[in-house]
Amino acid sequence: MKTSPLKTYGLLFLSTLLLDRLTKTLMVHRCYDGVDVFEFLSFDILYNRGISWGMLSGSADEVVTGVTVVIALVLGLLAWYTRQQYLQGKMVYAETLVLSGGLGNLLDRFAYRGVVDFINVSCGQWQFPAFNVADICVVTGVGLMLYKMFKTS
Repeated sequence: MKTSPLKTYGLLFLSTLLLDRLTKTLMVHRCYDGVDVFEFLSFDILYNRGISWGMLSGSADEVVTGVTVVIALVLGLLAWYTRQQYLQGKMVYAETLVLSGGLGNLLDRFAYRGVVDFINVSCGQWQFPAFNVADICVVTGVGLMLYKMFKTS
């Protein structure tokens, strides 16, 4: 028996969103002091009120609210675009990943007034900006969307 593409997209969306929510909930409610996993990897919670890599994080509440509204509008447009692509018979795995990650981070903005970031990767003095499962979904999805775009042009 063959699974319908819509069920596959739904499973991808729900499983990545659930993994994001679960990991963030564990961090918020159980790992107050952080966890060192390896020398280069630790889980330490921080709340990012801004956008990527903490830009605008020190902004006034009005800016944070404006950013949240813009993110919600972009996700709405992406959901519409994804539906159109699906109805045309195109694969929408990449778009589904961006939607699940974007929704996960948007939910944080309402629940915690900022995005819960906790994965920290470092090497010596160098440290990558903290991120989360939703960010991994968004970056992977956008990368796949760019690949599709350049592959077809």
